[in-house]
Amino acid sequence: MINNTLKFFKRSNITYVAVSLTLVFSFAFDLSISLGVAAGVLYVIPVLLTLNLKSKNTTYIVASLGVVLTIIGFVASPSGGDIWKVLINRILAIFSIVSAGIVIVLVKKKNAELVEQTKLAQDSEKIAIKSNQAKSDFLSSMSHEVRTP
Repeated sequence: MINNTLKFFKRSNITYVAVSLTLVFSFAFDLSISLGVAAGVLYVIPVLLTLNLKSKNTTYIVASLGVVLTIIGFVASPSGGDIWKVLINRILAIFSIVSAGIVIVLVKKKNAELVEQTKLAQDSEKIAIKSNQAKSDFLSSMSHEVRTP
């Protein structure tokens, strides 16, 4: 039990570090290139990495941060490219970030439901095993009573 808990925390910490680093490197890349490139799409990566974490709130926060950084990147990046292409690229990047966040949250919700159903099935199995044992004990004692006058 303790080993599983430690493994979970280690995996979670590594994921948090990976999410943070990808946000920072994506932002640095976004600010270093001209606006004509759709650098905002890079913010989908940290959102996808939150699949490894249990909290849906983390996914919401990272997706929101990706949207904000995409907008900041639009404002702060060096100029270049046609403005309509730049705006479309940024809008598509925001759409991609939000879409990935929604999918991740839905997958997490479905996983939580599966865990709950598995837990219920395991509890039902334990009850069935105990009931079967009680039935066997009862039949065994009744068989003994029937054979013994």
